[in-house]
Amino acid sequence: MKILERGPGWNIQLRCTGKGFGGGGCNSLLLVEKDDIVAFIEKDMGGVTETSFGFRCPVCNTTTCVSESKIPSSIQSSKIVECEQRRAKVMRMEHNYDGLYSWYINIWNFL
Repeated sequence: MKILERGPGWNIQLRCTGKGFGGGGCNSLLLVEKDDIVAFIEKDMGGVTETSFGFRCPVCNTTTCVSESKIPSSIQSSKIVECEQRRAKVMRMEHNYDGLYSWYINIWNFL
């Protein structure tokens, strides 16, 4: 089978609000596509995992949280895998001044 013309793929119109990441958005109306979505995975000391999704505004560089209900589950799954892969690449052990070791993760440097 040949692909004659590819469909536009998933996209959604969203406003840059900074919601979920401290606010301060520029209120620009953006057409957000699959490649613009980033997953954030937080694990607390008790092992509870919380996943959220967001995008970074190209106008003001602010991150805005996107409700999971607005993102197809297939895209959510692929973004979670990408996040875990980034985390594995950037995780490193550093020596603290008190002689203990801590893990540091800086995801945004790799986006």
